[in-house]
Amino acid sequence: MAGFEAPNYARTQEVGAAVAFIGCDGLIVPSARWACDNLILFTDNLAMDVDFEIQDVEEVFWQDWARSVGLIE
Repeated sequence: MAGFEAPNYARTQEVGAAVAFIGCDGLIVPSARWACDNLILFTDNLAMDVDFEIQDVEEVFWQDWARSVGLIE
């Protein structure tokens, strides 16, 4: 169980490589740093005519956010 405390980046890269190899367009994975998910797109597997549609937009003031999570003073 102690091994689950730290992220294993080599293993996640292996999983990503395998998913890309089998031809998937992308993968949704939990973030190693924050309480959110990350969307990983394998652009080599996407058709050239793929058209993404913006679903939502939110302005982020990065310095304010960094202060609120304790990254900067």
